[in-house]
Amino acid sequence: MFFYAPPAAASPGLTWVNRGDVVDPDFIFTDLTLDVAWYDLDFSGIVPEGATFMQLEVEIQSDTAAWLFQVKEKGYVSGAVTHKMHVNVANRYYSHRFWIGVNAGRLIEYKGTAGGWTRINITVVAWAL
Repeated sequence: MFFYAPPAAASPGLTWVNRGDVVDPDFIFTDLTLDVAWYDLDFSGIVPEGATFMQLEVEIQSDTAAWLFQVKEKGYVSGAVTHKMHVNVANRYYSHRFWIGVNAGRLIEYKGTAGGWTRINITVVAWAL
């Protein structure tokens, strides 16, 4: 898990950028292909070049329990570095906020259980340059 440190404690040359007041999610479940295969998600129109991490807010909800949505840094194969978000109770809202590494193209990968989703909202909250 990545813990945020105030800018005064950040590494030399690392700049933390708060995106500010975001009104709408950047991606919703109808923007995504959900069939348990990995797909790219492109944040290059949101996160600037040179970013190494971004903070995401992911909200999920499904009408079926035991649904799973995952994201990982592009190209990673280890399950240990995959952010896993579960729907434990049907029709219950879950919110997750975490930092994830991004490559030079500002791509990450995602996959999710097929069908039954009523909410997957993905919003960039901040990034590190």
